[in-house]
Order: sequence, then C-alpha cells, then structure tokens
Amino acid sequence: MAEAAAEAVAEVAEAAVAQASDEQASDEPAAAVAEVAATAPAAEPLAKDDKRGAAELNALAWFEQRGIEAFVPWQAIEHPDLPGRQVEVGGFKPFYLLNPPIAEVEPLVEPHVAFLSKIVESWPRLAVHDLQAKRLGPGLYDIRCQIVNTGALPTMPQMAAVNQQWYPIQVQLTGAGQVKWIQGSQRQAVRRLAENGGKTEVRWVFQVLEVGDGEPKFTIQAAAPTLHPIEIEVPLADE
Repeated sequence: MAEAAAEAVAEVAEAAVAQASDEQASDEPAAAVAEVAATAPAAEPLAKDDKRGAAELNALAWFEQRGIEAFVPWQAIEHPDLPGRQVEVGGFKPFYLLNPPIAEVEPLVEPHVAFLSKIVESWPRLAVHDLQAKRLGPGLYDIRCQIVNTGALPTMPQMAAVNQQWYPIQVQLTGAGQVKWIQGSQRQAVRRLAENGGKTEVRWVFQVLEVGDGEPKFTIQAAAPTLHPIEIEVPLADE
C-alpha cells in the first residue's frame, strides 16, 4: 500500500508540474510538487503478517549482527538529467546479497567438497570379469566376459531407463580385422548396470577371414560418455 501511495503522489506531482509549467512558465513547479506531497495521505504501516521484504530485512539483521556495512542509507541527490525532480540513491551494495563474506566461504565450501568427493568415490566403474577366450580352430574364436559395475552408483539413473534417454555402455572387440561374425557383433551395447556388482555377459564367436603368420591380438574396450573407459588384452587358449 505504501508503494501504491507513493506512485499516486508521483503521478499527481507530475500533473501539477506540467500544469504549472503551461500556465505560469516560471519556477513554481517545485513548489507545486511540495504542496501536493504535503497534502498526500501518509503511507499505511505494513501488517504484522505481511511478508514483503522479509528476505531483505533478515539480510539487514544478519549483516548488522556481524558488523558488515552492506547497506547504503537512502539519500536525496541532484540528478543532472532530472532537474527539479526528487531522486534518491541507496540500498544494498552490489553482490552483497549474492556472495557470502570471505570469512564465511570456507565453512560453506567444506560440506559441498565433502559431498562431491563422496560422489566421485561412488561413481560407477567398469571392469571385465570372468574373461574366457578360446581358439576353436584355425581362425575360429570364442570370446566371452562379464562387464561389471564395481561402483556404488548405477551406470545410469533409473529415470533414464524409463524415458529412454540413456547412453549405453559400448563394448567392442578390436584387433580381429576382417571377420565373419557367428555370434554377436564387433560392438555391443550394454544397458543399465546396477550398483555394487551389477553385470552382464557379452560374447563374440567369429572367424578371422585373413589369417596371417602370427596370432592376432584382441582387446576388449568398454566406455560410455559418463564413465571412465577401460581396455583389456585378451589372452587366448586352445579348446
């Protein structure tokens, strides 16, 4: 209500200034403004349950308790672009309501750092377990393994699986060259792995079409945009 009354006073004052300027073309607009302001109704006090400005009042009390000069009292000034008009400046200093005092920064940061460190420790981690690689015949191989999440968090949130906005783990076998795939494919997608040991099996059965003099060297790679990639060499054994 106080703001509405002030706006009403300003509108009436402007009308009075305009009228006085048109009729008298003298220095009387300032007097007219003063006369209107003097006859304007007083602003009503805020009710006890009115919460407007509560945050700013709490901030003022907090700064006062700590002896921080964060507020500049409102004061009238002469504005070069508004001659004869009432102009006041003041309020909270820039950024004081946004940034904590330097003495408060470290105590505020510590719990956040601890939380982020815990997130890093719990982040999902990929591992290859139970790797079995067999040579079934000349150029014919059977490779299988378990892709395991050893972290304390799943590889994707449950909501990502619900709305299908997920990034699968890409597991691929490299080093095979030109092959004929009998089971599986060079790159296989692994969906969500649960925390603390969630796992799934991937398998490749294939025939190398161009067999050289030496034994091919195979590697298994697993990666996702939000996970640290892993790579492991595949040891071969005869059937």
